Amino acid sequence: MKTRIILLNASAVVAMGLMLASCGAKKTGTNSLKVDKTTVKSGDQITVTFTAEEGLDQKAWIGLIPSSTAHGSEVTNDQFDIAYKYLNGQVTGSMTFTAPETGGSFDFRLNESDSKPNAKELATVSFTVEAVAQENLPNAITLDKTEFKAGEQIVVKYTSQAGMDKNAWIGIIPSEIEHGTEATNDMHDVSFVYLNGKNNATVNMVAPSKPGSYDLRMNESDSKPGAKELTSTTITVK
Repeated sequence: MKTRIILLNASAVVAMGLMLASCGAKKTGTNSLKVDKTTVKSGDQITVTFTAEEGLDQKAWIGLIPSSTAHGSEVTNDQFDIAYKYLNGQVTGSMTFTAPETGGSFDFRLNESDSKPNAKELATVSFTVEAVAQENLPNAITLDKTEFKAGEQIVVKYTSQAGMDKNAWIGIIPSEIEHGTEATNDMHDVSFVYLNGKNNATVNMVAPSKPGSYDLRMNESDSKPGAKELTSTTITVK
């Protein structure tokens, strides 16, 4: 039996390569990030809008990372992120983050996976944070979301004015309870945490077991006569 040798010219080789490539999975679309403002104060909310190519890992993620961190590698970004959120298969959408306490230049960076070996950074956008003097911080409670399941952890980020009692506290209180005084809140709180003298921090709380509408209310003291409620935000427990 004779062996037949087929010689392919360069054009044929290129055409075959393109044909084989077309048989593989395709990723369509572009990767981009855009912020709603390029300068914010520490503790402010900042929203990043993203577009991602189709077919990315469910755990593709956007991280808030100091601009001084080297670009390119998901592993490097993972080491230095201050906060992050997964895309969960979405190809377009928006995410809201809290600006870091420290002033400086920061990036939002889109990463193709949190588990794929050698995953890459796909897109980036920068913004500037202006540090706010600690004594000038507002009384504010910030949550990543407002709907929770019973027993679910609630990550509570807060800022408060300087000089408050160490036993200033945040409590979870049914929304129908009248606002205004610490004493009223103290009678009806489902759970609470003390701020312990910190006026820019994160604490973890747990959603009540009973479904309904609740407030997270910040109170200036647990012992000062006439202490007041300073701020609140509402959640729904399903």
